[in-house]
Amino acid sequence: DLDHARAHVEQAIALRPDDSNLHYNLGIVLVSQRDFQRAKNELQKSIALGESVPQVHFELAKALRSLGDSEGSNSELQTYQQMRKADEANLEAVDASRQGDQTLAAGDIKEALLQYRLAVDRAPGNAIYKYKLSVALHQSGDIAGEQAQLAQAVKLKPDLAAAQRQLGYLLDRGGDPDAAVTHFRAAVQAAPN
Repeated sequence: DLDHARAHVEQAIALRPDDSNLHYNLGIVLVSQRDFQRAKNELQKSIALGESVPQVHFELAKALRSLGDSEGSNSELQTYQQMRKADEANLEAVDASRQGDQTLAAGDIKEALLQYRLAVDRAPGNAIYKYKLSVALHQSGDIAGEQAQLAQAVKLKPDLAAAQRQLGYLLDRGGDPDAAVTHFRAAVQAAPN
């Protein structure tokens, strides 16, 4: 019952006009009702409000195609495919990280290294995965590799106190106390307690 669905979503939007998901859902209903111009407006508003589900771009592509905007439709389809690919890579990274946690806890450092490297490869912008890899590298005795991963982790997430602390420790041990102090201060600032 698309008419009732549209009415309910419109009422919800009246109550929460900045809810990106509500605009997305109204866009879906409008595409189904073949009201493509309104659907386009609602879906674009949803995206502008920060809707992050890939499907919003797919629905917008359908509306644009129906309005005769092939170029815009193709652009939205490309965005949709890129987001889906990124989502799949993130899921693979989460799974690899969990497996790394389990194998490291079981004492299998070699397998943990493989899993954490896979997580870092699939989600290179995730500081936590780099930190976890640094822990496994530390346990394997690869201090240079550990330090490199820690440096990348704190660059991505300066408030990652554990990585700042460990990087400070390694720099101090390596004979660079000034750089160590910088990282220790960052660790204290990130986690004052």
